[in-house]
Amino acid sequence: PEKARNPLRGLTRLLFNLIDSPLDSGSDQFDPSSLEITSVDTGNLATNVIPESSVAILNIRYNTLHTPESLLSWLKKEVTKIEKTTGITFSLTSNVSALPFLSDTSKFSSIIAKTIKEELNIETSLSTSGGTSDARFLHELCPVVEFGLVGSSMHQTDENVEIKQINELTNVYYKILQNYFQTDMG
Repeated sequence: PEKARNPLRGLTRLLFNLIDSPLDSGSDQFDPSSLEITSVDTGNLATNVIPESSVAILNIRYNTLHTPESLLSWLKKEVTKIEKTTGITFSLTSNVSALPFLSDTSKFSSIIAKTIKEELNIETSLSTSGGTSDARFLHELCPVVEFGLVGSSMHQTDENVEIKQINELTNVYYKILQNYFQTDMG
């Protein structure tokens, strides 16, 4: 072990530093940003060989307090600190698949809220919780509102909802369309 630098030592120090550093406390519209470690791998199957390299994959869900550039700059600074203290060299790549956004409140969102109240007797609130969706591709073209099924098994094996909820949702969607076309949207 004295003849090699174990990349996992530097990588684990970096990862601990990253998860111990809150990115922010959130904002009026968004929850705090979060960084999750989603994979760490060396490709090493032996228990008595120092790996040649290590790879970690991170996911950062961030709010409007950050940009992809500001987060990449922060990551580079953290990497540089660990490189200096460990002598381990890092390579950093990034992929941005979604940007945080706010959609303007509109007559359409009011129609949706009113219809949900009428049909389900549920008071709605505008929220940015829920993670990434296809709205990220549409928000620059038109106002977006997301409304749909929510359940305790979402995104899990054997995801399911009650048939009653599907029928209720269908009725709400139908009523939203009726209310939309009965309202002056100009």
